[in-house]
Amino acid sequence: ERPFYNDLVEFMTSGPIVLQVLEGENAVAKNREVMGATNPANAEPGTIRKEFAENIERNSVHGSDSAENAAIEIATATARSEMETLQGMDLFLATFNLGVNQTLIYDYLAAAETFDRAFELYALLPAEQRPFRVMWYNSGPYFAYYYTNRYQDVIDLATTTIDSTDKPYLEESWYWRGMARLQLGYTTAAVDDFY
Repeated sequence: ERPFYNDLVEFMTSGPIVLQVLEGENAVAKNREVMGATNPANAEPGTIRKEFAENIERNSVHGSDSAENAAIEIATATARSEMETLQGMDLFLATFNLGVNQTLIYDYLAAAETFDRAFELYALLPAEQRPFRVMWYNSGPYFAYYYTNRYQDVIDLATTTIDSTDKPYLEESWYWRGMARLQLGYTTAAVDDFY
């Protein structure tokens, strides 16, 4: 959809950045007006991109295109920042939240790697401190593992989650396990999960 995007991200992360969060009425629209068009060749004179960007891949500024994406980007930046100073349960939760945010922007590979790290941290927590219901309320890891073809990981995680309760409440876990089983050719087991 945006063929320039990967080169743009590589450039934007190649050196120091200044992160700012703007708030106010129509903050996204106003910021986008100041930044100028995504392609600096099309930007109005006096905008940041017209004045400082070299081209669409070597852009000088990034800004969210919607309030929803701004919320995801702010949460991602916050989680990354927190991960530098947190420990124990708080570090696990910040890492897990980063994976959730990466899933929301469809960066499934990065999300899968982040969830791997989160589950490594989870295993280091004393058993009595582990939030065993974390997968009851969030299916981000299922998306990340499924869409990176890690079907056995989906099955293992779903089975662990399903086994954490004595009631068949966790529909998402049953669904994702069934989907992964279908991908691996376990049709009968998948049908059982769906029913």
